[in-house]
Amino acid sequence: MKRLFIYLILACTALTAWGQTMDELLQKANAGDAQAQYEMGIICYSNGIDGNEKSYREAINWFMKAADQGHVAALYYVGLCFINGTGCEKSKAYDKLGVICLKKSAEQGFAQAQNELGCCYLYGEGLTKNEKEAEKLFFQALKNGDNDAYFSLGLLYERSDKEKAVYYYKKHMDAWYKTFGKQNPTTAENIRKLGVEYNPASPSPSSGYNNSMANRQESTDSQTGPTDPVDQYNLGVDYYQKKDYDKAAYWFEKAAEQGLAEAQLNLGHIYYNYNDIGVSSEWEKALYWYEKAAQQGNAKAQTQTGIITHLYKRDDEKAIYWWKKAAAQGEETAIEMLELFKKQEN
Repeated sequence: MKRLFIYLILACTALTAWGQTMDELLQKANAGDAQAQYEMGIICYSNGIDGNEKSYREAINWFMKAADQGHVAALYYVGLCFINGTGCEKSKAYDKLGVICLKKSAEQGFAQAQNELGCCYLYGEGLTKNEKEAEKLFFQALKNGDNDAYFSLGLLYERSDKEKAVYYYKKHMDAWYKTFGKQNPTTAENIRKLGVEYNPASPSPSSGYNNSMANRQESTDSQTGPTDPVDQYNLGVDYYQKKDYDKAAYWFEKAAEQGLAEAQLNLGHIYYNYNDIGVSSEWEKALYWYEKAAQQGNAKAQTQTGIITHLYKRDDEKAIYWWKKAAAQGEETAIEMLELFKKQEN
């Protein structure tokens, strides 16, 4: 729920990136364009952040119009607003309606909806508490690229395994720091309450949980190695940090083949960028993995898919399609590329 504000603000920032005026957007929305209706909802919600309840109600109205056409992100926001009581009263009835919307979005693989639905199971909002189902949904969300699921896993494991909770809170802190260049205060406080101080700018040694280098190294040396895609991805990160790029690529590919978007993104990076570290730059393989992650909604992968499509395939229409997808999530490089293309057209 904490991520809603951030995600919406980023999306609003991106709305003007390709030169669409409010009048043009409203005209499309009134004509029934689901994406335009969704973007109008984003704008209205942003206008309500200062406490304007009317704007929140207008946001829900637009989100519902888009959701009625099956727009997965709009379904998620309708569900989230109902459960939070944003633009409507907070009630058990709205909780149940919110869960219905979240399920529809989650079933189509929308990572944020999977994470939020997991929170509903964790706290019993709109349905019966079920921590196993919550855990399953959090890992699905993580697999599909929602790093906030690390935070949710931390909340879940606080109840049963504090060492695991610290591990996942640290993973959330690392992801947040990588994106925003600062600590997430809520995550930092939760870690602190568990008796641990952690600064992602200068990481402390990891806990004894099985994410430690020693345990993962033992798994690598075994005949089978880890089978969980998150463990495989983390192992790839370890090898990358040790500059063993062959083994990093090996474990990223293991996780990527199981559909982990972050692993697909990093494998794309290795194929595309790192000919200077002994791995030949192969843009076609890079594009294959970038596009896999892009299709799951990973903004950085969408940006990279657009760049390669523009540079090597000379398909600007498709490149712009992916940059718009990424820009709607606030991805700065995608926004810059769209602005550059707009200037060139003028």
